[in-house]
Amino acid sequence: MRISSQTRFRLAVAAAVTAAGLVSSGAHAATRSGSDTGSWCALVIKINTAAGYMKNKHYGHLTPQIFKAVLLAGAGYGPKLVAAAPASIKSATQHEVAWFAKVKANGYNPATPTGTFTAADAKKLILFQHVHCGITGP
Repeated sequence: MRISSQTRFRLAVAAAVTAAGLVSSGAHAATRSGSDTGSWCALVIKINTAAGYMKNKHYGHLTPQIFKAVLLAGAGYGPKLVAAAPASIKSATQHEVAWFAKVKANGYNPATPTGTFTAADAKKLILFQHVHCGITGP
Protein backbone atom coordinates (compact mmCIF):
# COMPACT_ATOMS: atom_id res chain seq x y z
CA MET A 1 0.00 0.00 0.00
CA ARG A 2 1.40 3.41 -0.99
CA ILE A 3 0.93 6.21 1.52
CA SER A 4 1.14 9.88 0.53
CA SER A 5 3.73 12.06 2.25
CA GLN A 6 0.99 14.15 3.89
CA THR A 7 -0.69 11.02 5.23
CA ARG A 8 2.68 9.64 6.34
CA PHE A 9 3.36 12.88 8.25
CA ARG A 10 -0.03 12.81 9.93
CA LEU A 11 0.44 9.14 10.80
CA ALA A 12 3.81 9.85 12.36
CA VAL A 13 2.41 12.69 14.40
CA ALA A 14 -0.73 10.81 15.25
CA ALA A 15 1.21 7.81 16.42
CA ALA A 16 3.58 10.09 18.23
CA VAL A 17 0.92 11.90 20.14
CA THR A 18 -1.13 8.81 20.61
CA ALA A 19 -4.60 9.39 21.74
CA ALA A 20 -5.12 5.98 20.26
CA GLY A 21 -7.79 3.31 20.12
CA LEU A 22 -10.24 5.43 21.99
CA VAL A 23 -12.67 2.81 22.99
CA SER A 24 -14.40 4.66 25.77
CA SER A 25 -14.51 1.69 28.05
CA GLY A 26 -13.75 3.94 30.95
CA ALA A 27 -10.85 1.73 31.97
CA HIS A 28 -8.47 4.65 31.74
CA ALA A 29 -10.91 7.55 31.95
CA ALA A 30 -9.72 10.85 33.31
CA THR A 31 -10.02 11.00 37.05
CA ARG A 32 -9.62 14.74 37.44
CA SER A 33 -10.28 17.90 35.57
CA GLY A 34 -7.73 20.42 34.40
CA SER A 35 -4.56 20.05 32.42
CA ASP A 36 -1.22 18.66 33.43
CA THR A 37 1.74 18.78 31.04
CA GLY A 38 3.64 16.12 32.98
CA SER A 39 0.74 13.67 32.91
CA TRP A 40 0.07 14.30 29.22
CA CYS A 41 3.74 13.75 28.34
CA ALA A 42 3.91 10.61 30.50
CA LEU A 43 0.89 9.13 28.69
CA VAL A 44 2.38 9.88 25.27
CA ILE A 45 5.66 8.24 26.27
CA LYS A 46 3.96 5.24 27.91
CA ILE A 47 1.72 4.46 24.94
CA ASN A 48 4.38 4.90 22.26
CA THR A 49 6.97 2.91 24.20
CA ALA A 50 4.51 0.07 24.79
CA ALA A 51 3.75 0.01 21.05
CA GLY A 52 7.43 -0.17 20.12
CA TYR A 53 7.44 3.21 18.39
CA MET A 54 9.54 4.98 21.05
CA LYS A 55 12.67 4.11 22.98
CA ASN A 56 14.28 6.44 25.51
CA LYS A 57 11.90 9.26 24.52
CA HIS A 58 12.95 9.03 20.86
CA TYR A 59 10.58 8.01 18.06
CA GLY A 60 11.72 5.26 15.76
CA HIS A 61 10.57 4.26 12.28
CA LEU A 62 6.80 4.22 11.75
CA THR A 63 5.33 1.27 9.89
CA PRO A 64 1.67 0.34 9.40
CA GLN A 65 2.15 -2.40 12.03
CA ILE A 66 3.57 0.05 14.57
CA PHE A 67 0.80 2.54 13.81
CA LYS A 68 -1.78 -0.14 14.62
CA ALA A 69 0.19 -1.12 17.73
CA VAL A 70 0.08 2.51 18.91
CA LEU A 71 -3.69 2.55 18.50
CA LEU A 72 -4.02 -0.73 20.39
CA ALA A 73 -1.61 0.30 23.17
CA GLY A 74 -3.48 3.54 23.67
CA ALA A 75 -6.96 2.04 23.69
CA GLY A 76 -9.03 3.87 26.27
CA TYR A 77 -6.51 6.66 26.95
CA GLY A 78 -8.19 9.24 24.69
CA PRO A 79 -10.35 10.86 27.38
CA LYS A 80 -7.42 10.97 29.81
CA LEU A 81 -5.14 12.57 27.19
CA VAL A 82 -7.75 15.21 26.38
CA ALA A 83 -8.31 15.93 30.08
CA ALA A 84 -4.56 16.27 30.73
CA ALA A 85 -3.85 18.34 27.61
CA PRO A 86 -2.80 21.91 28.39
CA ALA A 87 -4.99 24.61 26.84
CA SER A 88 -2.48 25.31 24.08
CA ILE A 89 -2.87 21.78 22.65
CA LYS A 90 -6.31 20.74 23.91
CA SER A 91 -8.20 21.23 20.62
CA ALA A 92 -5.40 19.58 18.60
CA THR A 93 -5.52 16.63 21.01
CA GLN A 94 -9.32 16.43 20.68
CA HIS A 95 -9.02 16.46 16.88
CA GLU A 96 -6.43 13.71 16.95
CA VAL A 97 -8.51 11.59 19.34
CA ALA A 98 -11.49 11.91 16.98
CA TRP A 99 -9.33 10.88 14.01
CA PHE A 100 -7.95 7.85 15.84
CA ALA A 101 -11.52 6.72 16.56
CA LYS A 102 -12.30 7.00 12.83
CA VAL A 103 -9.13 5.09 11.90
CA LYS A 104 -10.01 2.28 14.31
CA ALA A 105 -13.60 2.13 13.03
CA ASN A 106 -12.23 2.00 9.47
CA GLY A 107 -10.17 -1.13 10.13
CA TYR A 108 -6.97 0.76 11.04
CA ASN A 109 -6.75 2.16 7.52
CA PRO A 110 -4.15 4.96 7.57
CA ALA A 111 -5.83 6.59 4.57
CA THR A 112 -8.91 7.37 6.67
CA PRO A 113 -9.88 11.03 6.08
CA THR A 114 -8.47 13.18 8.87
CA GLY A 115 -11.57 15.28 9.42
CA THR A 116 -10.76 18.07 11.87
CA PHE A 117 -7.22 16.77 12.56
CA THR A 118 -5.07 19.07 10.41
CA ALA A 119 -1.38 19.33 9.55
CA ALA A 120 -1.30 22.43 11.77
CA ASP A 121 -2.62 20.34 14.68
CA ALA A 122 0.02 17.71 14.01
CA LYS A 123 2.84 20.26 13.94
CA LYS A 124 1.59 21.88 17.15
CA LEU A 125 1.53 18.54 18.97
CA ILE A 126 5.01 17.51 17.82
CA LEU A 127 6.48 20.90 18.78
CA PHE A 128 4.85 20.65 22.21
CA GLN A 129 6.37 17.19 22.71
CA HIS A 130 9.82 18.42 21.73
CA VAL A 131 9.70 21.54 23.91
CA HIS A 132 7.79 20.30 26.96
CA CYS A 133 8.23 16.52 27.05
CA GLY A 134 11.85 16.17 25.95
CA ILE A 135 10.84 13.83 23.14
CA THR A 136 12.91 13.69 19.95
CA GLY A 137 11.86 12.67 16.46
CA PRO A 138 10.06 11.78 14.29
